Amino acid sequence: MKQANLFLLASLALASLAAAQPGPLDFSGANNLNNGRGKLFDPSRFTMQQSFSIGYAAWGKSSLLSNAYRNTMNYRLSQKLEIKLDLAYSYLPAAFNKSAYRLDSRSQGLFLPSFGLKYQPFQNMIIQFEYNSPGSYGSNYLLGR
Repeated sequence: MKQANLFLLASLALASLAAAQPGPLDFSGANNLNNGRGKLFDPSRFTMQQSFSIGYAAWGKSSLLSNAYRNTMNYRLSQKLEIKLDLAYSYLPAAFNKSAYRLDSRSQGLFLPSFGLKYQPFQNMIIQFEYNSPGSYGSNYLLGR
């Protein structure tokens, strides 16, 4: 258990030292193959946010360490229409328990937390369609109960 706590403290210390990108990247001077009027992909309309989180849980004589990387991408198709896509990867590097949870391929890997479409025809009106996946945490079905 002391090794698990030491590993957790080291992981949290390393995560706190990591610095995020301070602002959006400037693609205005980038060499782009689509420099014409009919651009298929315009980088100035694209935004991306990334996050990495580490979680640790302990109960009784058991504990669990989990990591998650999330990438949120937005692309503005026009002044009124925007699409959003979230991609995430979950990884469980260590489980210090006997049989508290069933840790199998459903608990980790690449998944799609959300995606959506936002249409704003007028300043006071928004039509938005969004899919959200709650994930396996908190779901009794995926935990095998």
